[in-house]
Amino acid sequence: MQVQGDGVRLLAIAAASCLLGCEASPTVLGVGATAPPLCTWAFTFEGGAQSWVAAPLVEGALNPWQHGASLDPACHDGTQCFGASLAEGYPGCSAAVLVSPEVDLVGCSGAATLSFWHWRDFNNPGDATSPPDGGFLQISFDAGLSWTDLASPSRDPYNGQLAADPKKCSAPEIVGSYIGHAAWGSRNRGWLNPQFTLPALFATKPFWVRFVFGSSGNRDARGWIVDDVRITTIP
Repeated sequence: MQVQGDGVRLLAIAAASCLLGCEASPTVLGVGATAPPLCTWAFTFEGGAQSWVAAPLVEGALNPWQHGASLDPACHDGTQCFGASLAEGYPGCSAAVLVSPEVDLVGCSGAATLSFWHWRDFNNPGDATSPPDGGFLQISFDAGLSWTDLASPSRDPYNGQLAADPKKCSAPEIVGSYIGHAAWGSRNRGWLNPQFTLPALFATKPFWVRFVFGSSGNRDARGWIVDDVRITTIP
């Protein structure tokens, strides 16, 4: 956060940051003081989407991401979460993203990690290592102009590489936007807590992360539920 000359303005800025997931209480600083970096960002999704945005990955693709209460399973903690989708199985020919607000860890020391809780049930006949449906995470350091896949997490690692099922979705512009990526693509009906290590560039640039969901299957699987996202540094 930049130096501000007005302690009241600093309080307002800090409070606004807490709406995006700050865990610490804002503090009024004196004139000429510099606010310490916010090194933990926690998103519970209770009471709102907390500036996360869902959108189709490519034109013409379906976007099943929703915010609200989940039915069978319930959200991991509280009553609000994100899911693709929340109430029933997801549609085929889906390619959609759930994008975070800007996260700024500049000035924070140590390694940066991203963790969350998720419940997944993707269409994957025979538990193949090339599933037709699944999800993975990406990061951007240029406000979304380009995206890079995050390496498989240390906890709950990816278990396949996404492939198309032309019998279900033959639109190449849709399936081509996500096939070939390492991803989760299994029917694991239980809450799991993966943890990703973020690239070292976080120390010098703000960033955005996104959950990418792709489906060439149909409604015979429940989907992907995401809750309690936490981004922090470990000194």
